[in-house]
Amino acid sequence: SPANLGIFQHLTPVRAEAAWKISQGQGLTIAVIDSGVNYNHPSLASKMAVNPKEIAGNGKDDDGNGFIDDVLGYDFVNSDGLPFDDDGHGSHVAGLAAGHGFGIAPQAKILPIKA
Repeated sequence: SPANLGIFQHLTPVRAEAAWKISQGQGLTIAVIDSGVNYNHPSLASKMAVNPKEIAGNGKDDDGNGFIDDVLGYDFVNSDGLPFDDDGHGSHVAGLAAGHGFGIAPQAKILPIKA
C-alpha cells in the first residue's frame, strides 16, 4: 500500500505505487527458484501456492507430474516436497515479490522451488 512506500525502500525505485494501479498480482503465481521459502513465516504463509491435486505426506505422485508430495513446491536439493528455506535468501526474495504488506505483487501466490 502507499503507506509502506517510505518504510520499505525497495518499493519506490520500482514505481510500485504506479504498478499497483494496474495490478497487484491477482491470479498470478511467482516461482521463487532459490534456497527455498519459509512457508511458515507470518508474512508468507497465506501466500503459498498449493497444489490441490497432491495429497501431502502419502509418499505418492498423486498428480502424475513426476514429483512426490509436491503440495507446496519442490526441493531439488533434497529431492522431496519440502522446499523449506534453510538459508533465508529465498524467503527474502519471496517477501519482496509477494509478501503481505511489502511485496511488489501482494496478491500473487508464491511457488517455492529449492535449487
